[in-house]
Amino acid sequence: GGWRAGAAGAVALAGVALWMWPRGPRVDFLPVGQGDAVLVRGGGRAVLVDAGPEDRGFRLIGALRRAGVGRLDLAVVTHAHPDHYAGLVAASRVVEVGAVWFNGRDAMSPGWQRLRAALSDVEWRRPPPGERFALGAMTLAALTGGGGGLAENDASLTLRLDAPGGSVLLTGDIEAAGEAQLLAALTEPVTVLKVPHHGSQTSSGAALLDAVCPTAAVFTVGRRNRHRLPHADIVERYRRRGAGIWRTDVDGRVTLRLGVSPTIEAHRRARQPLTAPSCRVRLLTSTRGGR
Repeated sequence: GGWRAGAAGAVALAGVALWMWPRGPRVDFLPVGQGDAVLVRGGGRAVLVDAGPEDRGFRLIGALRRAGVGRLDLAVVTHAHPDHYAGLVAASRVVEVGAVWFNGRDAMSPGWQRLRAALSDVEWRRPPPGERFALGAMTLAALTGGGGGLAENDASLTLRLDAPGGSVLLTGDIEAAGEAQLLAALTEPVTVLKVPHHGSQTSSGAALLDAVCPTAAVFTVGRRNRHRLPHADIVERYRRRGAGIWRTDVDGRVTLRLGVSPTIEAHRRARQPLTAPSCRVRLLTSTRGGR
């Protein structure tokens, strides 16, 4: 009857309200194809870390609109590769951007120049290591990025997010050299790791994984991407360490709720408790032949 329809509508609106106005610290790894886009919200502020490729800009805009985000207090561009920044050109037409953090390295590509032009009236700066940005109970801190002599992937701006219910490490596309630099800046494990370089074999070295000791690993990848990422060996490397595997190509949007009772869920997976890192490396060597 009508009351049932009304109740169903109320439940649906409540779900929309929770997505638009999260009750506590929230991180969403957005499915934007083969690229990165991470939306962080807390304390009435919003930060976008990377923005996906240009041809998926419509997905990013849709996600921001559904989230009720009309202003990004901060946009972070980890490095000047289009699968991380190009979607911000389209997004900047529908949302206000307060400031931009980047690794301090400009590119000459037409796509990068379009982004610079689109946000020409916004302050761009390379945050020094240790600089913090507050989102209510959460703190986003710059760790590494830029640096002379590094390839662009390794020069990715890396960030650590700390919240009451856990921590997240955002790694851009760092490879071996960038991971070595990051290791020197890490002081303790994190709860969730955004897997470096989409699960490429050039990244996720054993030293980094053992130091970070994540409870959950999030792979930001596109369906049937031409790079065939994530690489099966890298996924298995995380499994052997007991990390839960979450993928934006398979699971859709992956959401962390980082209040006092932290959880992880996805568009296609039910919510689960998010426990603290155990730092017990569990290698299933008996049947899988070691590392």
